[in-house]
Amino acid sequence: MKGISFSLDPFQEEQILPKLWHKRLGHYYFQGLLKMQKFEMVRYLTDFEIISSDCHACQYGKQSRIPFPITTWRATKKL
Repeated sequence: MKGISFSLDPFQEEQILPKLWHKRLGHYYFQGLLKMQKFEMVRYLTDFEIISSDCHACQYGKQSRIPFPITTWRATKKL
């Protein structure tokens, strides 16, 4: 390992898993990975079927925040 780079051996078993490709492609949607596999757009993307998309980072990204509560108190004077 030199500096911040790393070597990629696409034939290693742990590097051809769909979840790993999902993370490498910037959390690309799983149906898109299936389309890329179908049209052979990625060289070492092997055959797989996606059963569930349980990526925690994607779930956190889809969450929305609760709005601030509306208060009845309002300041009447400056500081």
